[in-house]
Amino acid sequence: MNQYFDNNNNLESNMQENKVKVLDTEFYMYTDNGVFNKKGLDFGTSVLL
Repeated sequence: MNQYFDNNNNLESNMQENKVKVLDTEFYMYTDNGVFNKKGLDFGTSVLL
């Protein structure tokens, strides 16, 4: 069974800046192709933060 990261070696870069708010603090995160939940902050990560 393949993993989500198995075929990411040849992805073209597409770096993006995302602003997310956790409680009253804003964070700027940079994501690229091949990153889990590239478009924002997922629920699990927000709970951990």
